[in-house]
Amino acid sequence: EHNSFDTYTHNGFVLGHYYFNAYYQAGLRVFDISNPYYVQEVGKIETHRDPDGDGKYEKIKKPLFEGAWNLHVGLPSGNILVNDMFKGLFIVKASAPYDPPESPVVSAERGGNGDVNLSWNSGSNVRGYSVDRSFDDVTYTRIAEHLIGTSFLDSDARGKNAFYRIIAVNGEGEGVSDSVYSKFVTGDTTPPTHAPTPDGTPGNGGPQTATY
Repeated sequence: EHNSFDTYTHNGFVLGHYYFNAYYQAGLRVFDISNPYYVQEVGKIETHRDPDGDGKYEKIKKPLFEGAWNLHVGLPSGNILVNDMFKGLFIVKASAPYDPPESPVVSAERGGNGDVNLSWNSGSNVRGYSVDRSFDDVTYTRIAEHLIGTSFLDSDARGKNAFYRIIAVNGEGEGVSDSVYSKFVTGDTTPPTHAPTPDGTPGNGGPQTATY
């Protein structure tokens, strides 16, 4: 009953990393779009169902063309103007739903084939993560973005030393990790698959007798 997606949507505007939408009977709805693949609703004003703002809904939302149909954002005052077809003009001001993300703590491990396994801690109110890579710790290139998980496998740094930074993102900004270094180790570190066994049979490491 309180889902904003069971009614019609009308005019919308993007301001920074937020999308403001006049959602007819659902009123004004605000979404964090810093990660377009993980959009989250972060605020609302119930202009049609709760115009007094006392938390008491006057009606259940229905897919009808009535309620908030237009809005204006980006005023120097920071005010947002919302026009409701039945309740009139609302002047509201948006506040930050949360702080920018904290900087992730990152670790990097080399696989036996030279791939780099990156992992980092999960932060609160993070909408996505990006991965930047450098081969000189000066010029960084973004190699992944809009990640939801807290790990990434880089298969393009085989045979090279590499530096990485993880960027946590939400509508209020970014949290950038310290750079982490992953050194390429030369030589084949894969253990032998047919080492001799102690009893002389192939497989475990022991003396063997050659037969001629």
